[in-house]
Amino acid sequence: MNVAQNTGSVGLAAMGALLNSGTLNLYNGTQPANPQTALSGNTLLATATYASTAFGSPSYSSPNESATGSFTGAASPVANGGATFARAVKSDGTTVWGDFTVGSVWLASTAFAVGQYCTNGGNTYKCTGAGTSASSGGPTTTAAGITDGSVTWDYVGTSSDTWQASHAYAAGAAVVKGGNWYVCSIAGTSAASGGPSGEGNDITDGTVHWDYVGPDAFFDVVLGNCNVQLGTSITFTHTLKMNLGY
Repeated sequence: MNVAQNTGSVGLAAMGALLNSGTLNLYNGTQPANPQTALSGNTLLATATYASTAFGSPSYSSPNESATGSFTGAASPVANGGATFARAVKSDGTTVWGDFTVGSVWLASTAFAVGQYCTNGGNTYKCTGAGTSASSGGPTTTAAGITDGSVTWDYVGTSSDTWQASHAYAAGAAVVKGGNWYVCSIAGTSAASGGPSGEGNDITDGTVHWDYVGPDAFFDVVLGNCNVQLGTSITFTHTLKMNLGY
């Protein structure tokens, strides 16, 4: 299916309206496999209530239709912990709308949990080893297993990366194609046209193999700090995006 921008806008607006007066809940631990999967071992850290009109009018910027969330008041911390994902629930309090990734800019001398994302120097990183970040600097390379204080990061990508035809890629290289991030799992040379598409692992592109990572905007919910603390206000933004692929 290849929809027009106005169709995407109408669809995204209708989807966002389902969250009118609903809630956005921040959790720690491993994100469930999909929104149909019940929470397991996750602690609720904070809850924010969507406004009666949860999202503003969508706007288009290639390749996404996007809409920004609106909330009534601040998010209310209910426990201490590192947020790793968010789950949105409709106003009935039980119907799950969907799950969202969360992240923040890199922060010095801060505890990071496995699965949290950060941005630093225009790059996106994912925490693969929990710990406390260094007092300055942060992750800067495009490798895996980057040491930052006692935290370990894997490079994920940068928004300036784009897939190139007939290009030699090394294992671990990351590209954006059609609004999605892919990481090279087997080195090789990309095809003369096309490139990786869809989701899943071991996507063949010429002699290169790619694994799907996620949409080009990793942070559906951008937090001022992923570490939620009782008594400390939470700053965040929430954006819905529909990738049109062009």
